[in-house]
Amino acid sequence: MTYGSKAMQSAGQDTSYPAIIDTGSSQLSIPPDVFEKIRMEWAAALPELDCKSDKTFCHIQKPCEDVASKVKPVGFQMSDYVFEINPE
Repeated sequence: MTYGSKAMQSAGQDTSYPAIIDTGSSQLSIPPDVFEKIRMEWAAALPELDCKSDKTFCHIQKPCEDVASKVKPVGFQMSDYVFEINPE
């Protein structure tokens, strides 16, 4: 997984994870260690981000327009293709 152009896993680290694809869901689940690295990046960009009330979910009391410009796309690779989820 990537955050912007920054890899969230070290070279040689296992990057294969079992997946269940549910086309009816808008949620994405990632390994806890990768989520923690992305959460730290978000916290640096958005100091008022609340990730404490729930370890697996972060939220902020700001309009999306204010937040989107401060965070980067999250990317994940399936086979040879990298999918990016943009913050807009």
